[in-house]
Amino acid sequence: MKPRRNTNFLTVPVLPSPASFIPGIDGSAEKQFGTLPPLSPLLPTTRLKLNKSEERSFYRRYAARLVVAITLSLVFLWQASNIFTAVKDFQAPLPISTNTTQLADLPKHAAAITVNGGSKWTVSIPHDSAFPLSSNDYTHICQTTETVRDEIRTTTQPSGVSGWWADSDRSFLDVAEAQAMGYLPANNNQTSQENVCEKSLTFVLESDDISFGGSLLMLWLSYGLAQRQGRAFFLDDSRWAWSKYTSYFQPPPRPQCNPPPAHHIVSCPAIARHIVVSSSTAQWTFGPAFKAQYMRSNRFVREQQTQVFALVRAGYDALFHLADTDAGYVDERVSHFRGDAQNAQAPVVGVHIRRGDRHPYEYQYSHDYLPLSRYVDAAYEMLPSLAKKPTSQIFSSITSFLSAPVHPSQPIASTPNLVLASDDPDIHLSDELLLALSAHDASPESLTRAQDRILLATKSALDAAANLTATKSIPRGPHAPHDGHTAIQYHKHVAENAGWDGGFYAAMFASLGNVGGPVSTTPQALEMRILVGRAYVLDMAVLARASDAAVCAISSASCRVLGVAMGWEGVRSGGKWVNVDDGRGWSWDGNGP
Repeated sequence: MKPRRNTNFLTVPVLPSPASFIPGIDGSAEKQFGTLPPLSPLLPTTRLKLNKSEERSFYRRYAARLVVAITLSLVFLWQASNIFTAVKDFQAPLPISTNTTQLADLPKHAAAITVNGGSKWTVSIPHDSAFPLSSNDYTHICQTTETVRDEIRTTTQPSGVSGWWADSDRSFLDVAEAQAMGYLPANNNQTSQENVCEKSLTFVLESDDISFGGSLLMLWLSYGLAQRQGRAFFLDDSRWAWSKYTSYFQPPPRPQCNPPPAHHIVSCPAIARHIVVSSSTAQWTFGPAFKAQYMRSNRFVREQQTQVFALVRAGYDALFHLADTDAGYVDERVSHFRGDAQNAQAPVVGVHIRRGDRHPYEYQYSHDYLPLSRYVDAAYEMLPSLAKKPTSQIFSSITSFLSAPVHPSQPIASTPNLVLASDDPDIHLSDELLLALSAHDASPESLTRAQDRILLATKSALDAAANLTATKSIPRGPHAPHDGHTAIQYHKHVAENAGWDGGFYAAMFASLGNVGGPVSTTPQALEMRILVGRAYVLDMAVLARASDAAVCAISSASCRVLGVAMGWEGVRSGGKWVNVDDGRGWSWDGNGP
């Protein structure tokens, strides 16, 4: 009997799997990458479908590693650049001996110069130069500084990231260092070097600084910058168009050290030990590089000015203290407004209206003036935000009223007390302003001048005061009439009174006391300018201290001054400071977004 064939079990030769023909692939790798061996070497590999969370996690890890690698590479390159520059400086030390040939070739006027074969630069100011230098000299220093620095940077390896306002410049030698190394002549008067400030900032009020508010803002910003950088602060008003600073304010705090020699004080660069700031150097001192350093460009537009505002506010707090001549009057005036506000349970809204030669930023009115209804409407629109605050907070600016019992739920009046300041003497009587008030059912009595101690006069007021409506004279001599009647003759070339009709004009201010020549600096002219300046300071002081909020046009420097007085939170939120011109936010120079 033949053996029975087993048809259920067939002998099949075992072939190696396709994966075995591919070197370097094992099962663990397949599991790791989520793949199965293909059925045939000719078929594509089948990839398992990853869930979305695993796929995102994989890409996140890959991106993180890539960012770390790029960052480490950039740090390495930056450090290598600094080391390379330091090695170059170490290998080429500066000579210490005096270079008499180079000293003989120094420029006769202040300028930036190159030394040490063109690899270093400094600023040369002749020792016999009077301080302060002219505005043209300070401008020339900054211009030559840019030229010399750019030339050196094109021929040497730059150190690190350049272009920031406060960065160190390895190629710059301060005046004291250049003197010690023999590139500049030594100081002649050694006795003046006792207790000299290590670093200082001197602010110069220029003869062409006609804008009083603009001068104050730049002064406060310079003071705040000096405090931030640990510099002693000095003020020079020897040629200010508005006379002496102490004619309006208390003297600034006096440093505990002495100012440096005049030839050590330079306008550029900003990293020098002793710098001078004025309107002629503002484009360098507070230009794009300064804004890049102190403005937070990565924030919202309204937040970019935070640091700059803090600098200006520091100067305001330290320097805006009126002279004794007007301080008492301002205290009385502020107490008067705060008392009326408390009795009426109405907030005080300060309104500043600039006319004259200052026109709005807004294109539609750039050759005219903003409608007065804008100011009044903005003041009334602020009432709801002021009413949300507890009245105890609204009336807390004057300590004499803190003891008065005020309940937080007391209602706020529907009509604010408007305190007006303007360079136009007759604007409070204009029909346009009265019509804007009537649109809110407000009487003219709700609008009050900020101060009435010093008022700018109009031509009609001057004529009435001097009784010069017509110039009359009685002729004498043989040609005089004999009929008993008085002959009236109008003399030609008789100077007429000129008032401040329409507002403040810089050209008119510059001509005070001037008779057909350059700007006069006679004592009489300065007294007239001081009166105009005191009127402005009184307006600003009363509005700053008496107002719960302020309405103005930012095209005027006075509006930016009021913003500083109202505080950053009130400016940022718009709850205490409103600009009615072009919708711009606060900036110290009015050029903000």
